[in-house]
Amino acid sequence: MAKWSQVSWKRVGVALMIIFLTAILLGGVALAVAYQLGPWRSAGTMHALDPELDLIPSSLADTSIATLPGERIERFGVSFQLPWKQVDHESARNSNVVLSSMEGGTIMFENPSSDHGSVDLIHALAKSAPDLTPEMRRSLCDLQRAAMGTKPDQVKWWKIPSQNARALDLLFLKEVIKPKSSGTLYSISAGGICGFQRGDPSIAPYLVKLELYDTADRHYRIWISSNREGPIITQPEINAIVASIQPTPQN
Repeated sequence: MAKWSQVSWKRVGVALMIIFLTAILLGGVALAVAYQLGPWRSAGTMHALDPELDLIPSSLADTSIATLPGERIERFGVSFQLPWKQVDHESARNSNVVLSSMEGGTIMFENPSSDHGSVDLIHALAKSAPDLTPEMRRSLCDLQRAAMGTKPDQVKWWKIPSQNARALDLLFLKEVIKPKSSGTLYSISAGGICGFQRGDPSIAPYLVKLELYDTADRHYRIWISSNREGPIITQPEINAIVASIQPTPQN
């Protein structure tokens, strides 16, 4: 009992205070480390779930525009020119129209009004991302170009979170914008229309998917495929189809 009476409660209090403060300090350090590594871990998780986030669009080797022999048609309030003289069969729905040619090619054109959801989502994501520049927000063309040029490895663990914020926001946008298909990814721009092309018309399976936007942020999806063993369309002809897209005047 004599020993306990000689205990300095002041020292005990100081020791307990040191232990308490040390625990708070270690907890703060752990939170700071988690906050610092958070964007880097998020980018790594996104890349693991979708390795194609590494994909950067290539430039088209041929940007020339061919003269198309087909007629200009209007569907869903949009007109564009066909690459083939004759259409053998047309199948129309509310969401898309499929045009098959006697030469062995098929074009599927999606109704732009059926895709308000993805455009609205892109605008919402861009609006909630405070680190995007005014140039990136100017149009969907500029926004998708910035997003598709971003890769997960641009988010670095050693950068402060605010430096990683823009790259991470653009990666989220890229996940939404990126064409869901296989084949080489190209940037394409013609006649005021910009976007991406997935696939090469000269390489099997001769399937090309176009994700396009105009200056009014209308979204166009076009699939072009071959129904025969071999290519059915050239790149200059695809460029010409893109350049020919025009919304029709509303009465």
